[in-house]
Amino acid sequence: MLHKSWVCARVVTLASSSQRASLRLFSSLARLNFKSSFAARNTISVTDESAVREDATKENLAVPSTEITLPQFLNDDRFHGCLKKSVKDLLFTEFTPVQQRAILPFISEEGVVCKAKTGTGKTLSFVIPLLNRCLDDMETKAKPGIKGLIIAPTRDLARQIYEDILKLTNSHSKMKRNIKTELWCGGTQSMRPRGRNFGPPQIVIGTPGRILDNLNRNSRPFASLEYRVFDEADRLLDQGFEQELVSIDEALQAAREPTIGPLKNTLFSATVDDTVINFAKSQIQEDFKYINCVQENETEAHKAIEQELVHTESLHDSVSAAIDHVVEKKASSKYKGVFFLPTKVIVENVFNIVRDLSSSKGVWRLHGDMSQAKRDRTTADFKKASQGILICTDVAARGMDFKNITEVVQIGVSRDTADYVHKIGRTGRAGALGQAKLYLSSPEMPFARRLNKDLGIEFSTTTKIEPEEVKLIFERTSVHPDDAEEVAMSMLGAQKAVADAFRLDKFLMIKDLVDLYRAMLNDPSAKLYMTAKKFNMIGLPTSLVPDHVEVDDERQLKQKGPGRRDMRRQFERNTRGGNFQHYGRNSYSSYSSRRNDRFSSYRDGNDGRSNRSQADSLQDLDSHYRHGHRSKRSFR
Repeated sequence: MLHKSWVCARVVTLASSSQRASLRLFSSLARLNFKSSFAARNTISVTDESAVREDATKENLAVPSTEITLPQFLNDDRFHGCLKKSVKDLLFTEFTPVQQRAILPFISEEGVVCKAKTGTGKTLSFVIPLLNRCLDDMETKAKPGIKGLIIAPTRDLARQIYEDILKLTNSHSKMKRNIKTELWCGGTQSMRPRGRNFGPPQIVIGTPGRILDNLNRNSRPFASLEYRVFDEADRLLDQGFEQELVSIDEALQAAREPTIGPLKNTLFSATVDDTVINFAKSQIQEDFKYINCVQENETEAHKAIEQELVHTESLHDSVSAAIDHVVEKKASSKYKGVFFLPTKVIVENVFNIVRDLSSSKGVWRLHGDMSQAKRDRTTADFKKASQGILICTDVAARGMDFKNITEVVQIGVSRDTADYVHKIGRTGRAGALGQAKLYLSSPEMPFARRLNKDLGIEFSTTTKIEPEEVKLIFERTSVHPDDAEEVAMSMLGAQKAVADAFRLDKFLMIKDLVDLYRAMLNDPSAKLYMTAKKFNMIGLPTSLVPDHVEVDDERQLKQKGPGRRDMRRQFERNTRGGNFQHYGRNSYSSYSSRRNDRFSSYRDGNDGRSNRSQADSLQDLDSHYRHGHRSKRSFR
């Protein structure tokens, strides 16, 4: 049910212009239920605005606009000349829709929720009015203090916003001298300006953890805080920052002087669901202004992105086909792509494989285990590059504004449907055309239907790749046994998590992972080894034992799910009879002859791994894989 005070306010407003219209509106509102309340609010807002404009036109009255175009901005006396010059120097021809609709409400409204897709320029929609407010204080010589707080979910997004502000402030000496900005996030020191710029900054950009930590140490600079921005609010909540945000709010309310007036809040989100709505009501206010910059019936994915679904039979086929596609595309002089993978470990390994199969130049990696300095250097290099491929985890899914990305490639199921949208949002930005390619194995195909059901996403092309059409990547490169095991173990939790989230066949998902592990080793009998305790903790189907997973004590396994016999029958029905012929052109009859070449790089004595004889190494490898034995290293 809609909030009563909000409904009454709307009816009273309309009664002054058209009593009949307000009665029709009120009767329609009475029929709305809780689930459709927010959608109704958006529809009513648009209807009210058109009704007011129609009545004002009849009476020849001026209607105050809540939107502003770039020419209007450049001629608006409310904005400072140095700021207008800096914006003009960015060579914009026009503001984006979100900028046109959000700049003025940001200044005037106490609470704003703006739904806007990634890559639509929403950063400037709150940076411009914030900088203008700082310039007001400079002219009036107001007491120094933080005027604006911008909260972002990741270090990379926070840094991106910080750099966007610097582009504007550094382009004019007046703003460069007088506007101070700091970056508060983990892995970096506070970006405090040097030289003459002493005292607290006017604008702070940061992640929730570091902001809360600094607030607890010293909250006095926030006494005059006027504006707070939640950027990528849906991801802030998805990553579990709600409690930190509540604590930040409590600390800010305690620190702010009562004479300052109410805190003005703006929330930006690519997706707006019940979780975001409830958070906005608790942190902003019940009757916040809602700005929807996504057209009705428009899918969440940007319409300029051509999306292709590649259907494969197994995870191995997806990985091999995707790597081969990226290597082939990288040879093009006009290709600049982003390749998303599920875990940090597989990013490292695929990064090495792509470099081995192509020129080492023009290949970058990005994931959470890298130091902040390396991540900054990687993003800076990739932004400058005119071509190449960035292999990364979803750490680059939001906040990274890379220019001229021609394609985004993904393997497997994302953690949720919104993550898929944000990943493909790295291309097709600012009105440019882009392509996205998603590789799904047969057990993962329900995710494509979920994308269509939840977000209305329809793939322009669906391609089926048969096993015999897959180029055998792991015959062209070598993967060390320890690396293969780390990849499989890191993927284990990811596969299980998405299988639970989207009700996928967990047995087939993990079985496909083991098949990938076997392909990386060129050993059709290899098994993943783990303790029964770890097996139970992850919650894997016991039907994986003993054919695919080996445990130290089968008696300790918890019996869950369907019986092993039923699962094996399903396995036979949905796979190629349990054989592994698609991994090799001549099946595994040539396995022994290929093994010598495959592991030659690990036995040459030059990499520091082993200096023993070739015969001893071969014997150890045969014992290691044929009998399923594992060293103590595997018990980690």
